Amino acid sequence: MTGFQHTSSFIFPTLAWQSPSEPVLKTNQPRMAIRATAMSWQNMSTDGAMSELISADNFTGPPQDFKLNHVNEILGLMGSTGEQLALAWTAEQDVQRWLQTATTRDPVHQRMGVRAMAERPLQPRCRAQPR
Repeated sequence: MTGFQHTSSFIFPTLAWQSPSEPVLKTNQPRMAIRATAMSWQNMSTDGAMSELISADNFTGPPQDFKLNHVNEILGLMGSTGEQLALAWTAEQDVQRWLQTATTRDPVHQRMGVRAMAERPLQPRCRAQPR
């Protein structure tokens, strides 16, 4: 196959490092509908420019009322929402794996691990700056 291929959506199966020879433990509740939604929303962001052109071509109001790049921005936000949903899905799947293997750890270590997973931010939290 010739030409370029671009990745427009991606979901990690786990946030933990995994040796390529080690299979990822399957979860009891894979929640594939959530995974599919995250992928779909990420893919929507690639259609932003074309959707903007179509909306501009079909706009029938006064030219001064047309809002440039609004459709493109909405689809971009859908893409970023899909990314966040994908990260949340991956984290939830990791928690399921941790709980499924709870009997292999000391109860104190199990509790510490669950608390650490519940408290870890997936991205830095922004704080509002005082004015």
